[in-house]
Amino acid sequence: MEQQKQQKQFTFYELYEDILNCLNDTQAGKMAHRICAYEFEDVEPTQEMTDEEKFYWENISEMLREVKDLEKENKIPKKYNYKSKHFTFSPSITGQ
Repeated sequence: MEQQKQQKQFTFYELYEDILNCLNDTQAGKMAHRICAYEFEDVEPTQEMTDEEKFYWENISEMLREVKDLEKENKIPKKYNYKSKHFTFSPSITGQ
């Protein structure tokens, strides 16, 4: 069985920030945690979400998956990088 390569960093796009800015502080914190858990630990969201949180997650989940799959293969997600401002997000940014 092939072991999954764990991400040490991921590309954080302006769209993610836009979504976080649309949510209240509590919701934004939960959404940021969901994004990091998905990217770093391969954990799909299991906590109950409000309709608003579900809406936003559904808007980014396919993009998160596609970008993550490319980055696991050490490829650059050019399709998204050319369209959007972005930066490399790593656990050191969060103090973990």
